[in-house]
Parts: sequence; C-alpha cells; structure tokens
Amino acid sequence: MARYAYTVQDSKGETSSGALEANSENEAINSLQAKGYFILSISADKTGGGAGARRRPAAAPRPCATSSSSPNSSRRS
Repeated sequence: MARYAYTVQDSKGETSSGALEANSENEAINSLQAKGYFILSISADKTGGGAGARRRPAAAPRPCATSSSSPNSSRRS
C-alpha cells in the first residue's frame, strides 16, 4: 500500500489536509469521495521527495442532487 497526502473540502466549505493508505490513487480518491469530500489535491506521499511524486487536481467530483450547473460549460468570447 502507498500513502497519499490530500487536501479536501467538506460540504460546509471547510478545508482540511491529511494522509491515508490505499492500494492506488483511485482507491484513495474513491475513499475520500465516499466520505463526502470534494478533493482539491492528492499526491503520492513518497519519502525523499523522489521524481515519481506528483501533485495534481483530483478527478472531477461525482455529481450530486444539489448540483445545478456544469463546471465544464463553455465560455463565450
């Protein structure tokens, strides 16, 4: 198992950071989303800061009943 550092936001807009153990980044993401968190960032927590460590925005959040607009709507020029 690998360790993943994350920053999340809860339904009240509170931001928190932490780390968890998971078999993959997708498993870590699914675990956090299942707890109702919106993932702001997640990265493999590798000791020594090796080149394999990466930080990226998480996958798009799963849709919920309260969402009324698409984050991918096109902009007009």
